[in-house]
Amino acid sequence: MKIPVLLYHDVREDSFDTGRVAAKLRPYIIRESVFARQMEWLYDEGYKVVGAARLRDQAAGAAYKLAGGRIRTARNPYRLIGLVFDDGWKSNRTKVLPLLKKFGFTATFFVTLEYLGRTGMMDWADLSYLNLQGMEIGSHGMRHVSPRGCSDEELKSELIESRHALEARTGQRIESYSSPTGYSDERLAPLAREAGYRTVCVSRPALNDFARKEKFSVLQKTGIKRSMSFPTFSGIVRGDAGVYRKLRFTRACRSAVKTIIRPAGYEWVQARVMRSGR
Repeated sequence: MKIPVLLYHDVREDSFDTGRVAAKLRPYIIRESVFARQMEWLYDEGYKVVGAARLRDQAAGAAYKLAGGRIRTARNPYRLIGLVFDDGWKSNRTKVLPLLKKFGFTATFFVTLEYLGRTGMMDWADLSYLNLQGMEIGSHGMRHVSPRGCSDEELKSELIESRHALEARTGQRIESYSSPTGYSDERLAPLAREAGYRTVCVSRPALNDFARKEKFSVLQKTGIKRSMSFPTFSGIVRGDAGVYRKLRFTRACRSAVKTIIRPAGYEWVQARVMRSGR
């Protein structure tokens, strides 16, 4: 089965002035009414929305059962959708959770430990509440740093220390890790598995192929952004190949621009584009 994982970050009231935050954050701030419409549509269309760990277990098991352990299928007959949130924004607790409960959805909330308790971010009490409400808590590292910029020892430390800290404070087994910045390299998966994780999420607009039961999975998450149209969103959910090709092309172009003009230059251009479009 081929199943999407939807990635969100922050959800704010429609009147929120994105000019108050850094340009690099603005594309990831979803309007509350838009998020509500998206969740309601998923419910109306009969999708079963779950977090990373449940998706891994349910999708792999369903694919194996459907295929009799032999034949792969590109269909998604159980209408499973993965739902994850990165960083640990306060709105995940105040705005997202009530909607998930309304529609009977679950999700994985990946938190960066150094962000906990900061203005606009969740704290330990919020994580405990999410846990009590049946949501999965996952690690987004001790610091919000890309694995590509870490040595082997630094990456091991990010994986192990964050997992142990979250388990000690929440009482929940931490099985899932989401790569900060979305980027990774060939070291991440084996090191994460060694550190005790069963799922790693990386950012790439693509469907996830579940053909058999796996003890460890790498999930590709597709970012849902502020400027995204509803037809694009529904295309992502339905697995529209054209939509995914367009998203991958846009991502490749953005990466090329960043390489040429460097991150600082890219953020300068991004800030002016966002300002002109507000």
